[in-house]
Amino acid sequence: MQIVRDGDPNAIDAALATGEYIWVDLIDPSAETMAMAQEKFGLHRLAVEDSEEFQQLPKLDDYGSHLLLVFYGARIDDRNDVEMIETHLFVCDDWLVTVRRAPCISLDHLADDPEDPGDDRWIIYRVIDALTDSFFPVMHELELRIEQLEDHLLEGEEEGVRREIVAVRHPVLKLDRILATQRDTFYRASSNLASLPGLGSDSAAYFADVQDHLRRLAVRAESERDRLTGAIHLADSVTNTRLARASERLSLIATIFLPLTAVSSFFGMNFSWMIDVIDTAGWFFGLGVGLPVVTLAILVFYIRRQGYLD
Repeated sequence: MQIVRDGDPNAIDAALATGEYIWVDLIDPSAETMAMAQEKFGLHRLAVEDSEEFQQLPKLDDYGSHLLLVFYGARIDDRNDVEMIETHLFVCDDWLVTVRRAPCISLDHLADDPEDPGDDRWIIYRVIDALTDSFFPVMHELELRIEQLEDHLLEGEEEGVRREIVAVRHPVLKLDRILATQRDTFYRASSNLASLPGLGSDSAAYFADVQDHLRRLAVRAESERDRLTGAIHLADSVTNTRLARASERLSLIATIFLPLTAVSSFFGMNFSWMIDVIDTAGWFFGLGVGLPVVTLAILVFYIRRQGYLD
């Protein structure tokens, strides 16, 4: 098998002259490079136009002489963010052309070490499998982040966690959308790919394994999306619980001071019999001090008895 890692037309011509199976891996090619590839491999004009406009959903287009499969991988970039690796695969009996704009460690390793038993056309399966498996470490990293967010929420740090939840939710939603579409698209694509000459009758089992991986990844992405939704609800619940506790404490304080205020207000009136009768220290300490203290003691006893202070 011949591998061309750039868009050098001389290297492509030399690879075509060998008569072997060819894999051309183009990373962020220019319009001129895509036009050259269209001429040398007979790519359909609409397929080339699709590869000049990225950010498409996974899909399969059959142009008769070749297929165009839009397939995604993923990686954690230098900023610790999730980056989707959109890859356009032009698949034919005699060659494979991959077009992408972002590096992918799995594909780079595959190009450096392409040895695999069987026909060289098995590189089609290996490229798709490498892109699929690139999602697993990304999903693992996101799951760890979500677990940390949940722990912080349980520790009462919901204010700072809310921003983190929103930041993590964006890539999770994108993963969920891409993986669900990719899973459904590959159900049809697997039969087209398995029917290519040279792959053998057992190729369907290998592509079925990719389907299983995509199904597991789609389920995990959906689960993490639901966990983030639950985390938002948990943050709201923690906030509401904290507000409820604060309101309860304020209500207890108001309950305690309300009868004390009523008692003091009543004996602060300038009724004539109060002025004539309550004129000694005994009356002062008995009514002015003792009555509020007794009222306070009864209220505290009742509140403790009801468990409001627990």
